[in-house]
Amino acid sequence: MPSSKKTVSVEQFKVLDMNLMTRSQAKRLLSHAETFNEVIFDFNTIQSIGHSFADEIFRMYNNSHPEVKISYVNANAEVELTIKQILETGNGNKPE
Repeated sequence: MPSSKKTVSVEQFKVLDMNLMTRSQAKRLLSHAETFNEVIFDFNTIQSIGHSFADEIFRMYNNSHPEVKISYVNANAEVELTIKQILETGNGNKPE
Protein backbone atom coordinates (compact mmCIF):
# COMPACT_ATOMS: atom_id res chain seq x y z
CA MET A 1 0.00 0.00 0.00
CA PRO A 2 1.44 3.41 -0.97
CA SER A 3 2.49 5.97 1.60
CA SER A 4 0.32 9.05 1.80
CA LYS A 5 2.15 12.19 0.66
CA LYS A 6 5.60 13.29 -0.51
CA THR A 7 6.89 16.78 -1.29
CA VAL A 8 9.76 16.79 -3.77
CA SER A 9 12.09 19.75 -4.21
CA VAL A 10 12.57 20.09 -7.96
CA GLU A 11 15.74 22.12 -7.33
CA GLN A 12 17.61 19.02 -6.10
CA PHE A 13 17.18 17.41 -9.54
CA LYS A 14 18.87 20.21 -11.45
CA VAL A 15 22.42 19.53 -12.49
CA LEU A 16 24.53 22.68 -12.28
CA ASP A 17 22.74 25.35 -14.32
CA MET A 18 20.96 22.97 -16.67
CA ASN A 19 17.35 23.83 -17.40
CA LEU A 20 14.68 21.22 -16.76
CA MET A 21 13.61 20.56 -20.33
CA THR A 22 13.50 16.86 -21.16
CA ARG A 23 11.25 13.88 -20.56
CA SER A 24 14.21 11.91 -19.18
CA GLN A 25 14.78 14.58 -16.51
CA ALA A 26 11.09 14.40 -15.59
CA LYS A 27 11.21 10.59 -15.43
CA ARG A 28 14.16 10.81 -13.04
CA LEU A 29 12.15 13.24 -10.90
CA LEU A 30 9.16 10.86 -10.97
CA SER A 31 11.09 7.76 -9.94
CA HIS A 32 9.29 6.08 -7.03
CA ALA A 33 6.34 8.50 -7.24
CA GLU A 34 4.00 5.51 -7.50
CA THR A 35 4.87 4.61 -3.90
CA PHE A 36 2.81 7.62 -2.73
CA ASN A 37 -0.86 8.58 -2.94
CA GLU A 38 0.12 12.20 -3.56
CA VAL A 39 3.28 13.88 -4.80
CA ILE A 40 3.74 17.64 -4.52
CA PHE A 41 6.51 19.16 -6.63
CA ASP A 42 8.07 22.28 -5.11
CA PHE A 43 9.32 24.58 -7.87
CA ASN A 44 10.94 27.08 -5.49
CA THR A 45 13.98 28.71 -7.22
CA ILE A 46 13.13 27.10 -10.59
CA GLN A 47 12.98 29.83 -13.23
CA SER A 48 11.61 27.85 -16.18
CA ILE A 49 10.80 24.35 -17.39
CA GLY A 50 10.37 22.87 -20.84
CA HIS A 51 7.08 21.71 -22.30
CA SER A 52 8.39 18.13 -22.62
CA PHE A 53 9.40 18.13 -18.96
CA ALA A 54 5.98 19.41 -17.87
CA ASP A 55 4.12 17.10 -20.26
CA GLU A 56 5.87 14.03 -18.87
CA ILE A 57 4.90 14.91 -15.29
CA PHE A 58 1.49 16.47 -15.60
CA ARG A 59 0.03 14.57 -18.55
CA MET A 60 1.91 11.38 -19.42
CA TYR A 61 2.66 10.20 -15.87
CA ASN A 62 -0.69 11.37 -14.62
CA ASN A 63 -2.54 9.47 -17.35
CA SER A 64 -0.60 6.26 -16.71
CA HIS A 65 -0.82 6.56 -12.89
CA PRO A 66 -4.23 8.07 -12.09
CA GLU A 67 -4.01 6.69 -8.56
CA VAL A 68 -1.22 9.18 -7.76
CA LYS A 69 -2.32 12.78 -7.28
CA ILE A 70 0.29 15.13 -8.74
CA SER A 71 0.32 18.77 -7.69
CA TYR A 72 2.81 21.62 -7.35
CA VAL A 73 3.69 24.62 -5.19
CA ASN A 74 5.93 27.69 -5.42
CA ALA A 75 5.86 27.96 -9.22
CA ASN A 76 6.75 31.37 -10.63
CA ALA A 77 4.61 32.86 -13.43
CA GLU A 78 6.64 31.27 -16.25
CA VAL A 79 6.64 27.77 -14.74
CA GLU A 80 2.95 28.07 -13.89
CA LEU A 81 2.12 29.09 -17.47
CA THR A 82 3.97 26.07 -18.89
CA ILE A 83 2.18 23.69 -16.50
CA LYS A 84 -1.23 25.23 -17.20
CA GLN A 85 -0.68 24.93 -20.97
CA ILE A 86 -0.04 21.20 -20.52
CA LEU A 87 -3.03 20.76 -18.23
CA GLU A 88 -5.32 22.54 -20.69
CA THR A 89 -4.28 20.29 -23.58
CA GLY A 90 -4.14 16.98 -21.71
CA ASN A 91 -5.97 15.04 -19.06
CA GLY A 92 -3.70 16.01 -16.18
CA ASN A 93 -4.97 16.65 -12.67
CA LYS A 94 -5.69 20.30 -12.23
CA PRO A 95 -3.91 21.66 -9.16
CA GLU A 96 -6.09 22.85 -6.29
